[in-house]
Amino acid sequence: MSVIKSGTAALLGAFFLGACAETHQPQEAPQQASAEPAAEANAAQPVTAAAGGDGDTKLVIYRTSYAGFAVQPKVFVDGNDAATCTPGRATTVKVAPGTHRLTARTLAEKELTVSVPEGGTSYVRCSLTIGLVVGGAKLVEVPAAEAAPKVAKLKQK
Repeated sequence: MSVIKSGTAALLGAFFLGACAETHQPQEAPQQASAEPAAEANAAQPVTAAAGGDGDTKLVIYRTSYAGFAVQPKVFVDGNDAATCTPGRATTVKVAPGTHRLTARTLAEKELTVSVPEGGTSYVRCSLTIGLVVGGAKLVEVPAAEAAPKVAKLKQK
């Protein structure tokens, strides 16, 4: 009887740890902007939800994978709460042109610096990495040609 219980516990443990994993794709080099103002200059400007008007400078934060769906870390842009890393959802925020610091935190904080050109849109994929107790957040800048078709299929916020 105890062999059955320990086998069941091992299977359940493997299932829950596997739920925090996501398949990893090769990372491509992030797009570079021609001019990069200092991040400190942008830190004072608030981040707001975007309606998607033309000419806006935008940052799209999205998550395609449902692996580890119970873990949904908040994403901060320049210290301001901007999005939640929710499976199957994309959040578009208006930002000032320039360099921005994105952070996401589960048990450890992960950081990414992104440059957004004036009137442009930068895409950041949020995913989870395998963790012993809770999966860790991962932020990766993705080229628009790769990200835009995926984001179009997600719920928008």
